Amino acid sequence: MVTRPSFQPGVEEVTLYDLLRSALRQRPDYIIVGEVRGEEAYTLFQAIAVGHGGLCTIHADSVDAAIKRLLTKPMNIPKMMMPLMNVLILIRRVKMGEEIARRVVAVEEVTGISPDGEVMLERRYEWNPEDDSFIYHPPSGRGRDVYRQIMEMTHIPREKLMEEQARRERILRWMVEKGMNTYEEVSKVIRDYYLKPEEVYSAARMGAGR
Repeated sequence: MVTRPSFQPGVEEVTLYDLLRSALRQRPDYIIVGEVRGEEAYTLFQAIAVGHGGLCTIHADSVDAAIKRLLTKPMNIPKMMMPLMNVLILIRRVKMGEEIARRVVAVEEVTGISPDGEVMLERRYEWNPEDDSFIYHPPSGRGRDVYRQIMEMTHIPREKLMEEQARRERILRWMVEKGMNTYEEVSKVIRDYYLKPEEVYSAARMGAGR
């Protein structure tokens, strides 16, 4: 679904807020919003609060700036709802030699709200520009037990969740080895795994071409 601006009298525009409300009536498993700018952000957080999966983008110079945008007008997300986000990913345009490229420069986990009311973050990954690699920062122990959260929602045992995570990691490594990095290739693997998980996993495990 896409927005539609109005340039003539009598024709109503279709906003992101309208699209999000319409999407919720279709009982989606996941809601992806291309870019939140206004009141649709609050509606998205409300949808996440009742169990829908959510993903969105927002323009900001840093993770802190993104949080400030979400908390202030016109989005006005209540601070206590911020832990509904699991992860914030910061992407920037960087210079790689003579070329301009995009890189994920930081991955931050939202771990909760501090006693003084601030959003608590822990950096999990950061980009190392010296060798174009990523530095992993292990959890401090203050973060949330994501496995437990998923277990409470799905009633799937922890062992099964860890097994599923390992399967998906293997598929991602296989995609990297095969050079699958276009939107069409990545979305096809995700869609196929959603519909035929054993077939996709078998292809990844055997290293078969797709």
